[in-house]
Amino acid sequence: MNKDVLLGHYDVLSAFNEEYYKDLITKNNLGEETIIKVNEEQKFVYPVKYKGKIYAIPSKVVEDGKLPIKIQKAIKVGYRTSVYHYVTEYASARIKDQKTMTYRQLINNLAKFEHSEPDDFLLYKIVATTLYLRKGFVRIVSPAAFGKNSIVGILKTLMTDVAIANPKSTAALEHKLINKMVVLDEMTNLEKTHRSSMQDALLMIADGSPSYEKSTRGSAKIGTKDEYDISKLSVQIQYNIYQYYIDAGQGDKYFDNVFQYALKSRFLPLYFDGVLDSQQFVNISKPKAIAGELTEDIKKFIRALKYYQANFEKEDNDFKLFKEYKISREGRHEKTFHVICQGIRLYAKDEIEYNKLVERLYACNLKYVNMMNKSDVTEVPLDVEYKGKVKQDSLGSYM
Repeated sequence: MNKDVLLGHYDVLSAFNEEYYKDLITKNNLGEETIIKVNEEQKFVYPVKYKGKIYAIPSKVVEDGKLPIKIQKAIKVGYRTSVYHYVTEYASARIKDQKTMTYRQLINNLAKFEHSEPDDFLLYKIVATTLYLRKGFVRIVSPAAFGKNSIVGILKTLMTDVAIANPKSTAALEHKLINKMVVLDEMTNLEKTHRSSMQDALLMIADGSPSYEKSTRGSAKIGTKDEYDISKLSVQIQYNIYQYYIDAGQGDKYFDNVFQYALKSRFLPLYFDGVLDSQQFVNISKPKAIAGELTEDIKKFIRALKYYQANFEKEDNDFKLFKEYKISREGRHEKTFHVICQGIRLYAKDEIEYNKLVERLYACNLKYVNMMNKSDVTEVPLDVEYKGKVKQDSLGSYM
C-alpha cells in the first residue's frame, strides 16, 4: 500500500490520534456543559472522565480554542453528589497553523484514493473541506460506497472538532454543537416522538443565527447552560440515493419525504456519483508503527488545515464566474453554494478550471433535483410512524 493511501487509512490515522492525544483533553472527551460551585462561586465547566477521575474543564478554555490541553493542576471540589477536579492550570497542546502546502496540494493529497468517478470525488473533497473551514449547510446524496464518510472521517480524526453522528434525539444533536462541523449520517431513522423536534432544531441551526438556544432551557439551578455558540458551525446531512429506499420498500422515509420544505430549503442538496475501489482498503499490520513514520506528514495536514481556517479570505483567488447560477427560489441555497465556490477558487489553478468546477457543482445540484422530480415525493406529516432500517454504505468504516 502506497504512502498516499496510508495517509488516509483509518487504522493509521486512529493510531496517530491515539498516540498523539493519549494524555491530552480534546473536544471528543468532553461531556455536556454544566455548572459547579468552586469556593461558592458558580463556574461553567465541561466534565471529562480522565484516569479514573472527573475533571471539570472551565468553559472559557473550550470557548477560547485552547483544546487540546494537558492538565497540570486541579483542585478537588465536592458538588451535590459528585466529586470534580476543577482544572486551574493547563498547557495548550494545539498544533500551530502553518502553510505547509497550497490548498490545491492539500485537497489532492487528502484521501488520495482510487475512485470510479474521480471528478465527483475531487469535488466532494472540496465541498467537505470547505465546510470544515467555513460555515455552510448541505445535504449530500450518493450511491453506497461513494466515500461520503471517508473525508469527514479523516477530518474528524485529524482535527478532533468534527462530529459524525446518527442522533436519535434532539438532545443528542445539541451536545455535538460544540464542534466546528457536525455530520448527520442517515438520520431519518428517528422515532416519531423526536422527528418534529429534530426538524425544529435543524431549522434553528441553519437560520444563520450565531447562537442556538437549547430545546430544554438550562439554568444554574439544574446545572446546565441554555445556549451554544454556532457562529462558525457547519452541518452536513448525508444519505444514500432514493432508489435504495424504494428498493427496500421504504421510499416514504426518505429525507425529502420525512422532512418539510422549510428544512430542505436551508440545506443545499448535492448528488455525487461513483464508488471507491474497495481493494485499496486492505487490513494493514502495525498501524502504530506506520503512524509513527508518517507523523510529520500527518501534522503537515493539520497545520495546513488550521492555516486555511485562519487565512481563507487572504488566500482567495480573484477568479470571476462566466455566468450566474440560480439555485433556489428563496436564495437560501445560494449562500452555501457561494461558500463552496470560494473553496473551489482556492483550489483552482486558473479561472477556466474554476468555472469548470463550479459548473460541475451546479450539475450536482441539478442531479439531486432531477432525482426527486422523477419520484413521487410527498411530504408526510411528522407525526407518522416509520419502521425499519435503510441500507448503509457497504464498505463500513472506510466509507
